[in-house]
Amino acid sequence: MQSANLQGRGQRNRASYALLLMLLLVVVIGMVIYYFALSPQIDRETSRMQKQLPDKYPWVEEFRLRKDGEEAKERSSAKQPNIQVTSRLEAEVREDGKDRGTIQMLIHADGTVEGTWRADYRTRAPKIDYTVINAKFKGNTDPSKIYSDENGEDLSKLYIITKGNFLILETNFETGKVRNLVGYIYVTGWIGTDYKAFGKLHITSDKKEQTIFQWSTLAIKLIQSNRLRSFDS
Repeated sequence: MQSANLQGRGQRNRASYALLLMLLLVVVIGMVIYYFALSPQIDRETSRMQKQLPDKYPWVEEFRLRKDGEEAKERSSAKQPNIQVTSRLEAEVREDGKDRGTIQMLIHADGTVEGTWRADYRTRAPKIDYTVINAKFKGNTDPSKIYSDENGEDLSKLYIITKGNFLILETNFETGKVRNLVGYIYVTGWIGTDYKAFGKLHITSDKKEQTIFQWSTLAIKLIQSNRLRSFDS
């Protein structure tokens, strides 16, 4: 009799385990279906939100970037700066008022732009060193984009948009970890008729999360192109 009771109890336990496994399997399948059904909706919502804020998410305006060898679709208007010789722009880069290196850009007479970002800086909390190993970008001016702020539109400013790649060495002194950060760099900005310039530098690995820096310069230097070399050389 006791053997029969033990056998019956074992069968009930196995049935309970089987039912529990089935329930867990149903939950897992439900979560997978929910994730794959929800992910496209989240991606569409993220994309829609980014398109409404092109100055914060410059990759939504990559259509403004010219292809290699493509001529400018529109010339600068009489109100915008007319850069007739290759010009060098050097600017300080800041993050919340803190030094984040410098950028150098060459702005050519045909409206093409190329540049590089150099930086070696440390954050205090957490204590991390960042060394920009490589960060080059290329792009062009785009006279069709109109500057606007709380004071309204300003037709005299000339827009710059560029894209490239970055490699940054991150040394975390709190965790002891060292790693390479890679991704896209976007440098955008505006040049006024007084040749003062300002803008933003964006770095992102997934075009969702990003770090945004600010840059500004008092005036660009108009230098004969035969005295300048490409950043690729």
